[in-house]
Amino acid sequence: GLGMGEEDSASDRSIERTLTMGDTNIMQLPLQQLSQMREQHRKELAENEARYHSMATAMGRYTDSLRSIDMIAKAKEGQKMLVPMTQSLFIPGKLADTEHVTVEIGTGFFVKRTIPDAKAFCERKISTLKAFTERLGESLMAQTANLRQIEQVIQIKVDLIKKQQEEGVAAE
Repeated sequence: GLGMGEEDSASDRSIERTLTMGDTNIMQLPLQQLSQMREQHRKELAENEARYHSMATAMGRYTDSLRSIDMIAKAKEGQKMLVPMTQSLFIPGKLADTEHVTVEIGTGFFVKRTIPDAKAFCERKISTLKAFTERLGESLMAQTANLRQIEQVIQIKVDLIKKQQEEGVAAE
């Protein structure tokens, strides 16, 4: 059987073989470089999480817009309704046109579209955002795994340094 020290060494070699990123064996990197990598990965992960949430929010707005378009399509001209001026301010109004809606096609750019065109626009946006968020979600999982791997190597190295210091103190 393996003695206690031999078992740790075999375990370390096994971990060392598996802890690679691209062509780099991160077990070979100095602690300072690992810390820098960890911070860079944390920053990128936070940025991508914010991007993911932003895309999910936009997808929700387009889904809400689709529901609104459907409601307008079913309504009658002259029907009373509350018109949104901001997210929290609505004013009373009357529906003047059930054939067309105004669609924001970019930041501050609005165009008049038919109901079917407006629905198609929203559905394309939802489809594009859904595909993007799915890819970004996969990327987030990989980035999270990489960050955990870096943190694991840092912990192994810190534990090794502590063990060496303890052995140094015990030898004195």
